[in-house]
Amino acid sequence: MGFSGAKNYIEKNYRPNEMGQNLEINEQTHWYIRKFLAHKVAFEKEVGLTHSEVQLSTYTEGKNKSLKEIAKETQTEEFALKPYNLWLKRNRIPDDKVYTVIVPLSNE
Repeated sequence: MGFSGAKNYIEKNYRPNEMGQNLEINEQTHWYIRKFLAHKVAFEKEVGLTHSEVQLSTYTEGKNKSLKEIAKETQTEEFALKPYNLWLKRNRIPDDKVYTVIVPLSNE
């Protein structure tokens, strides 16, 4: 499970009005979410960031498109997409299902 799987898990198991800004983490919470939070807590001081200054968006219309095409559509540089989409083994989004591409937003 990656970002898309975690997003789908949250949407399937929690109603938006139940969550608000809080999400109860317990033994039933999916292992990937617990692992992500553990890494965040363990490494945020080492990295020197307690929160991200970069705003991110999701893009789900990428079937069979290259990162270059998505960058052009979203007015983003192709090189800026790569670090947020390391799951992508090739430079083209597969067309077998809907994949979520993370797009950093400009601060302009």
